[in-house]
Amino acid sequence: METLCGSPFVPQELDLWTNKNVWPTCWDCDGIWRESEGILPWPRKS
Repeated sequence: METLCGSPFVPQELDLWTNKNVWPTCWDCDGIWRESEGILPWPRKS
């Protein structure tokens, strides 16, 4: 498997994220996801 930014990804069970069905995201993947969804980048420049 690969992340949005192209890094290799091996799913692991983490108690913190298991029940929420959410995985930690790197800044590169976050930016790619936000751009694909039309969401402004974070943190926002004021």
